[in-house]
Amino acid sequence: MHNELDAPIAKPRVFIDYDRTLFDTEKFGNELLPVIATIAKISVEDVTAKVKQAKISEKYGGFDLDTLISDLKIDATDTYDAIETLLSGNDFLLPGAAEFIQDLQALECEPEILTFGHEEFQELKVSTYLHELQKDPNKPPIKYHITQEPKSEFIHQLAVQENAFGILLDDVDEQGLPQTFDEIHYAPSEHLLAILPTDHGYQVSTYPQALEAITLSLDSLSRTVEN
Repeated sequence: MHNELDAPIAKPRVFIDYDRTLFDTEKFGNELLPVIATIAKISVEDVTAKVKQAKISEKYGGFDLDTLISDLKIDATDTYDAIETLLSGNDFLLPGAAEFIQDLQALECEPEILTFGHEEFQELKVSTYLHELQKDPNKPPIKYHITQEPKSEFIHQLAVQENAFGILLDDVDEQGLPQTFDEIHYAPSEHLLAILPTDHGYQVSTYPQALEAITLSLDSLSRTVEN
């Protein structure tokens, strides 16, 4: 007979944003614009204007690469190849990002990347650096999710469909997550000396602070599940 007490306890989901949290989006963008300008044979300023027109969301950022390619009337294959070359020839991970992910894995949690934006574009940006983030072959492979809906909606669906609970670390705050999720706002520009409790979780400015906040949230979530 199946004993419900023997059922495995669900693990908290630990979602980590990618752009501006693990990935240097500004540096990448500054180097990408001249590449696209060269392909399109126009100025960087004109490319910048077209990127703004192709923006997906004012709050969450991102732009539709296919719309940009169509607007500029440039070859899609050439553009994707150039982006792949740019990514593979440089390191656009933020300093300390790989070590942070490895520190999370040492906590025996399984961090998952959750990123918003154009699917193929985000796929290139994330997959290029998975080998840098996943250095321990004995740890489970890092999962990643690319969503075209706000991350809050993605997480709400998980909470409803799978009774999911956990954490989101993101540079965007107050996203309206379900009550079963803590929101840790990653804000390097605030230069906090210590983690700051908020109504939704914590605010942090460094990876060590993020690790501390995640540890506190995991402890609190574990106690909630056990009770």
